[in-house]
Amino acid sequence: MPHEMTANVFDLDMDTKIYRVFPLVRVLDLFENSRNVLVRPKLWDDPFENFFLSAQAFSGTSPIDINGIKESWYGQCWTTLAESDAMWRIYSPSKEGVCVGTTVGKLFGSFYDETSSTSALKMFIGRVVYKEKNDTVSMAKDLSFMDLAGGGTNNRFARTLLVKRSEFEHEREVRILFCDVDKEHLGDDTVSFDFNAANLIESVLFDPRLDMRIVAALSSVIANFGYTNDIDRSHLYDAPRLIINLNR
Repeated sequence: MPHEMTANVFDLDMDTKIYRVFPLVRVLDLFENSRNVLVRPKLWDDPFENFFLSAQAFSGTSPIDINGIKESWYGQCWTTLAESDAMWRIYSPSKEGVCVGTTVGKLFGSFYDETSSTSALKMFIGRVVYKEKNDTVSMAKDLSFMDLAGGGTNNRFARTLLVKRSEFEHEREVRILFCDVDKEHLGDDTVSFDFNAANLIESVLFDPRLDMRIVAALSSVIANFGYTNDIDRSHLYDAPRLIINLNR
């Protein structure tokens, strides 16, 4: 694996298992079209996401327009948590979400373009660091663009997108990031990349509240796209079968 690629992997092993809950339609698109979609961080829910690029920048007392930098970043959120009640309720509100699992190496390996001379400036993946709100604000105040641009890389910029408030620590988040340094996606809120889901996804887990008949039908659809790995409905909410001995 090229040094440039591993240098853009922050606080993760390539074998680390990661998961993401997609809406049902998006999972079917993922398998059918073999494309994975990243979005601009401004579309993420938490207002403290992308805290640095959303800040007002100054040089001395003069404001600086950093909109071009802010609009050049895209990302996608994964987690090292296989499943939880909170995950299903937050990311599958319609009760038909699908959690897919893969590894850091498979996701980033499919994403990182070794043939591009600018990939080291564009493509990153890392574990999210959780900080108290006041620490996040202090961090933003102490940073400068010279700090972030040091060494002629985007690594430090990327790391600012891997900071989140401590209230979200239970999410155990991992983020894959893309910077449009070649200005190929100006005006686009999303950007997509090749992703052979049938080969790269290791597990498919349907929402535990989804009817098993629908699960069976959808499992056949996904299998028809060439997927042969684990597929199931979550058993998180299955009632235990208890045996009570009334003769005691």
